[in-house]
Amino acid sequence: MNTKKIVGVVTAASVLMVSFGGCSLLGGKDKQAVTDTASSYIDAVNSGKYNKSVKLVEDEEDFFAGNELPAQQAELVSAVMAASEYSVEDIKVNKDEASADVVFTMPDIESIADEDYSFDEFIDAIEDIDDTVEESVSFEFVKDGEDWLIASDSTEDYY
Repeated sequence: MNTKKIVGVVTAASVLMVSFGGCSLLGGKDKQAVTDTASSYIDAVNSGKYNKSVKLVEDEEDFFAGNELPAQQAELVSAVMAASEYSVEDIKVNKDEASADVVFTMPDIESIADEDYSFDEFIDAIEDIDDTVEESVSFEFVKDGEDWLIASDSTEDYY
């Protein structure tokens, strides 16, 4: 009888451990943290808030912080990104390192490149483009205490 009780207690304890810590055991907490870091970084860069993006990069060495886009190029990128969506995919966590792909679905601006638009007309036309293209950027991450940061050499690929 004691053996059955011990087995029952051990089984119940095992089920509770998996229930309470399941996400952590499978890396779910870290994967979510990597997703959150990537999303916060993309949002900060897209809105030109480099003071926020730099805090999400290892050693605060964000490529954007030292290489702001020229005004006209920044306006074009802003218009494209405003009409785009992205998702964080293929997240891989290995102890204190991780990687993820950010996949952008964006207007295919080449589909209107042959039109005789002025720059301002071109910018305005971007939101009406139906054709889309997908672009993917891979990021590497490092764990800093409890936080996940983007590896500094990964930010150049997004630039």
